[in-house]
Amino acid sequence: MDAFSKEDRIYFATKNKIAYAQKSPFLEKEIISRVIGSKEFYKSISEKQSFTEKLKRMHAAEHKLYRCFMNKIKKLPFDTRVETLLRYIPSIKEIKETNSFSFFCGTTQALFLISFSLSLLLLNNFTNTLISLFISFFTSYSLIYFIQKKYFLTEPDEFEIEIAKAALVKVLEGEKYDTDTHIIY
Repeated sequence: MDAFSKEDRIYFATKNKIAYAQKSPFLEKEIISRVIGSKEFYKSISEKQSFTEKLKRMHAAEHKLYRCFMNKIKKLPFDTRVETLLRYIPSIKEIKETNSFSFFCGTTQALFLISFSLSLLLLNNFTNTLISLFISFFTSYSLIYFIQKKYFLTEPDEFEIEIAKAALVKVLEGEKYDTDTHIIY
C-alpha cells in the first residue's frame, strides 16, 4: 500500500486502486472520499507544493494511520479478504498514540540512502567495515528521524486523522467492489 499527502487531501493506493479523502470545500466538517483513476491522480499531484503547516499535519495523519494499520494487520495472512481488513481500521485514539515517523516515506528513504552512503564512505577510511556500517546506519537513521519530525510532520488534529481514515476505507472498499480504476506504473 502506498500513501501520498497534499495540503487539501490524502491519497491511499493499493495494487489496483487509488482513493482520496478531503475536507469538503463547502461544508467545514464534511469529508469527501472516492476511488479515482490513475490519470486523475497524476494530474492532481503534478503541481508543486511547499511544506505548509497544514500539509505537515496531513502528512503526519497519513503516516500515523499507515503505521497503526500496518501494525494491526501484520500477523494476518497475505491473502486476507478486504472485509476482514476493514475491521482492522484503527480508532482515532489508536492513531493518535502512534508515532508519526515512517521509514517508508519516499523522501525519508532518499535522504537515508544519501546520508548512509556518504557516512559509510567517510567512515570506511578510519574504521573497519562492520563498525562503519553500524555507525552509518545509526547516524543516518537518527538524522532522518530528526529531519522528518522537524521539517515534514506536525501533530495532526482529529479531523485530519478522519480524512486519512476515509481515504483508507475508500481504497479498501474500491478493492472490495472492484471498480474499474487501475494504477499505471
